[in-house]
Amino acid sequence: MSYPERLAGKIKRQLEEAAAQSSEADWTTSFLLKHLCKLGHCEGLLVYASNCEGADGGEWLYDMCWLDYGEMYEDGSNRKFFDTVLVVESEWSTKDGDLEDDFEKLVQARSGLRVMVFQAQTKSKAIDTIQRLFVRDIKAYRRGQPDDTHLFCAYLAPNDKVFRHWIVRNTYPWEVIELY
Repeated sequence: MSYPERLAGKIKRQLEEAAAQSSEADWTTSFLLKHLCKLGHCEGLLVYASNCEGADGGEWLYDMCWLDYGEMYEDGSNRKFFDTVLVVESEWSTKDGDLEDDFEKLVQARSGLRVMVFQAQTKSKAIDTIQRLFVRDIKAYRRGQPDDTHLFCAYLAPNDKVFRHWIVRNTYPWEVIELY
């Protein structure tokens, strides 16, 4: 299992724990990012996000990103910027245009894992949104790489009030794999 896939499993568990401890009124972008921030720090990474308790800095291109800065350069200046480990976009609107606007940022991101958090009324509507909008955009993007990995986290509301998670890799055949 690749690092992005292991990380996706950790994110899944973190969001499930957060959902179990919260009410529907808690589910805001700030609440979501606070829980993901804790996980990023546990991974030893710097976390950037606006309006996020515990973040190392404000929003940097995406709703949230985890950055890996290594040691100082040999001359003692700055730290080496190694990697963008994760980028997150979230959209609570269920309108196609709003979802696509945020997701297009993720398609072009150079990151080990790209995470899209969105809301759907049912599991079947979440799968439809992933296949109809998001996979279509992944396929259309010309600079996609074979190891591109996307994690889709759908908050099913108002009925179930739980998260469901799917991974899509930029490989053929295209698979939407549900995480259990």
